Amino acid sequence: MGYNAHEVVDTLRKRALMIIPQYRNCRIAVSADGRLGIGLIRMLFEELEMIPEVLLFRSAMPDSRSILEQELHSLSLAPRVVFSADGYQVK
Repeated sequence: MGYNAHEVVDTLRKRALMIIPQYRNCRIAVSADGRLGIGLIRMLFEELEMIPEVLLFRSAMPDSRSILEQELHSLSLAPRVVFSADGYQVK
């Protein structure tokens, strides 16, 4: 069953008050489709106070790299990024 970015972000926001104290400054890896992953980064960093260290994108739109670079630059983040990640890289 697939989820869209809005469903995932809305669910995380609803549970944020429970999540923040437990996972504040937690270093995380995000493994997702390009659209969902890029959308999650800002929310995870700014709202849940998690620090993305590794970003694994299974698929991506042609302009995903430039969108991601802009997003990471605006957040002053420099995680390791892998596009077209296969199952082994995700593991």
